[in-house]
Amino acid sequence: MVYFKDKSSPSGEHHLIILDDQHQSVEKGTILKVYTPLIGGRNVSLWPRLTNSFYLDEWSQEVSLSKSIKAWTLRATHHELPRHQQSNGLAPLRTLGHSIIEDVLSRCGKRLRLINVYDAVYASLFTYDHNFDIIKAFCEAWCPFANTLLTFAGELSISLWDLHDLAGLPVTGCLYDEVVPSALELTGADEKGGNLKEEVYLAAYLACWLCTFVLSGKDVNSIRPSTFKMASMMTNSRRVSLAILVLASIYEGGAKYYDPQARKRIHKAEFVSWACNMIVKNRPFKFVDNADAEELDHNFFVAIRLSYLTLRQGDKFIIEPYSPHRFGRQFGYFQDVPGTLKYDTRATSLEEGLRYWRLCILSKSSSKAWLPGLPTKAKKFCSEAYKAWWAKVNGTFLDDNIACLISPKLPKIILKRKRHEDNQVDGGENNPSPVPVPPIVVKSNSQAEVVEKGKGFSHNLADSDSRKKDRH
Repeated sequence: MVYFKDKSSPSGEHHLIILDDQHQSVEKGTILKVYTPLIGGRNVSLWPRLTNSFYLDEWSQEVSLSKSIKAWTLRATHHELPRHQQSNGLAPLRTLGHSIIEDVLSRCGKRLRLINVYDAVYASLFTYDHNFDIIKAFCEAWCPFANTLLTFAGELSISLWDLHDLAGLPVTGCLYDEVVPSALELTGADEKGGNLKEEVYLAAYLACWLCTFVLSGKDVNSIRPSTFKMASMMTNSRRVSLAILVLASIYEGGAKYYDPQARKRIHKAEFVSWACNMIVKNRPFKFVDNADAEELDHNFFVAIRLSYLTLRQGDKFIIEPYSPHRFGRQFGYFQDVPGTLKYDTRATSLEEGLRYWRLCILSKSSSKAWLPGLPTKAKKFCSEAYKAWWAKVNGTFLDDNIACLISPKLPKIILKRKRHEDNQVDGGENNPSPVPVPPIVVKSNSQAEVVEKGKGFSHNLADSDSRKKDRH
């Protein structure tokens, strides 16, 4: 048996002290930092009223391709259009022990299905070969401002629907609130009875699974104590919105560099087969986000709707913009010029982070969207304006600057910003937001210098001129 105690420091920090017995001194106990819980705690305050500044009655817009053919584009409120546009090395991924996973699936399959993670846990049973060069080339072409992959044919990205449909992670559910609970929260937590042996067994495995497969940290061989709370809640049939935090973590990870052949596949989209990952119906149908909506359709609707993804880190949230209208072809939508990100928020308070998460999974909003049929050629399913815009802003930027990306030397970093006179939020007066200049290779006698893309500012793809420094 262990004993829990709460302790507060003069600086205002709170800690949980774990003691082997009630006579052990506090100094010799295990000390874990405690953060304010947003879910599951006895002292959690009521959530504030939700204000939705991103709401749209219609999330799709019809366009006519010919007299008899029509398509739909995705709309977004957190982007603004330019004024003239307005209207070979293979390695296996690690696994936990086969026998442990098989035993968990056999003994706890019903619980795992109830919280919609059975398929994701089952997937961890196998090893997966992956090509390092392809992954590095993927990272080279990743734009951290728009959170999209830049290819010759346009932008692509990893979507919430990909993580749900292909990886088996739940889109909706309760907030993933990874914090160490206080002693007050832990006191009496096991008084409800039940099969505690099986619950502890499953919770221990889920804590390992969360740290290894879902949200691995810098030390993949360690289990974070803060995961035990969420693992315990999942064991007790609480579905958790895992897809959102995983995608936020992927987006927040950024990008870097490699192999020429892999580079051709990613940068120039050579040998790439474009496919739509979508709900395929016999014909397009209009989805209404109300109480009658099917869960699968609602998950897809969340995935095509603009939002800001949240990932809690201590006493703040990491925020990543999610802009599916930039890669609408992946969902079967007709692609048009996406515009420029207006609200580039990358970190915020607990209260604001909670609001962003609630907006992301919002349901019964009465919003509508046309869910299209499968296009015949997804790669070419875009407007002429988009093709011209993409050729202008992207061009051969990656090829021109590849020497800098693959340089073994650490480049000198120069931070440069410019002002964008058209990027005003909510119609504010004289409130231009800074927009970063993409990386530029500057020839020098010593080494290549590069202008860094600093996170925290919008990626101004829509306002580029013909100069190479304004591409990308």
